[in-house]
Amino acid sequence: MTVTPPFLGIDFGTSKSTTAWFNPRARQAEVIKNAEGEDKTPSVAYFGPDSVLVGTPAENMLEDEEERSRVFVGIKRHLAKSMRLALPDLRTVTPLEVASEVIKQLKQDAEAGHFKEPVERAVLTCPAAFTEAERKTLTEAAARAGFRTVELLEEPVAAALAYTRAGLKVEGHVLVYDLGGGTFDLAVLAREDDGFRLAFPPKGLRNCGGDDFDHAIYDHCDELARSTLNRTISGEERTDLQFLRLCRQRKESLTSRERCEFSSFLPGGVRFKHTLDRATFEGLIARHVQETVRLTRAAVEEARDQGYPVGTVVLIGGASRVPLVRQLLAKSAGLPAEPERWQQQDVAVALGAAYHGQALWGVRDEPKPQTQPAPGKQGAPLTCPECASQVSATAVRCSECGYPMRGAQKRVCPECNNGVSPGAPKCPGCGYPLNR
Repeated sequence: MTVTPPFLGIDFGTSKSTTAWFNPRARQAEVIKNAEGEDKTPSVAYFGPDSVLVGTPAENMLEDEEERSRVFVGIKRHLAKSMRLALPDLRTVTPLEVASEVIKQLKQDAEAGHFKEPVERAVLTCPAAFTEAERKTLTEAAARAGFRTVELLEEPVAAALAYTRAGLKVEGHVLVYDLGGGTFDLAVLAREDDGFRLAFPPKGLRNCGGDDFDHAIYDHCDELARSTLNRTISGEERTDLQFLRLCRQRKESLTSRERCEFSSFLPGGVRFKHTLDRATFEGLIARHVQETVRLTRAAVEEARDQGYPVGTVVLIGGASRVPLVRQLLAKSAGLPAEPERWQQQDVAVALGAAYHGQALWGVRDEPKPQTQPAPGKQGAPLTCPECASQVSATAVRCSECGYPMRGAQKRVCPECNNGVSPGAPKCPGCGYPLNR
């Protein structure tokens, strides 16, 4: 097995980001956990006086009223804007700098916790409707984070790659309904060699996603606080980011439950209590979901008229798990087939990015030479009898599977001269049958 420099697939999201790699032994993409052991890293950055925190540690700073003004969330929505974000100590940061810190943390977590070596190449995904300025800014943020080679891939294309590699059936052209944290992306894809391409320009909504659902709950609670407590949630005319975080958690809870509870102390020590049921929540977000359904119906009709009839529907993005989404799509979108439920829809974009990285930079299987240096010769590699990986001639154990190399080479393949285990029916290196 030839060792190639590692690479990452990164889904830089509005609310959360995910990294993945291509596992050459399993021949599939897998999510890489962050330093906190999480599959997803909150796209949140805290700029302290002496350090920067990213992810859950940054989110936790929202619990400190004095530190909340140093925390930045949802920066993907403002990526290409020329704006300065103020800090309490009179410093300012830009959306580019915030994005760079988030991507840098994803890179460092993968290097320290998984690869144990530097990673300099990455495929980053972006909404299909991203402007050229937004794509350029995202690429620059990745470069500032330390990546030397960066490729961009549209999120719907990445999702379709992950869907097909998961072994799910694909018929006709693929419609990807992507309702993420900050944006709604809708694309019809056509097969192209081993991948996909946009059949025609994508549709979408720039400010429609899980973040808007969170704000809808927040506004609902804010109105209740004004009417029952004679004050706002924050106590001022601003958004309380810690309470907004609670709104996100309650939203996620309502995906599987019929109701959830708020029982929180607001700034100033005032308790806010409220029971939110799913029906009320769905009423708060209905206009957002209905607009995505309207665009979906239009995309299905346009695809049919242009000769790209949709045969497969793929849902991705955390907000697509909201039950109302599937209900309204089935009722009003004119879909040719019911969307498949699949376990990877929250991380599909990152997995697809890793598959694309493998297509760009991965080692492809090559024919083995008819002869190889004799095993054990100084400087000539050995083939592990267990997994067929190439290891040093002086290795004690295989670096890939841990198989003991010394004393293990009891037989020699007559075809390629590689050592094999005593009971092996065929050579793991060249496939030569040993029991004939």
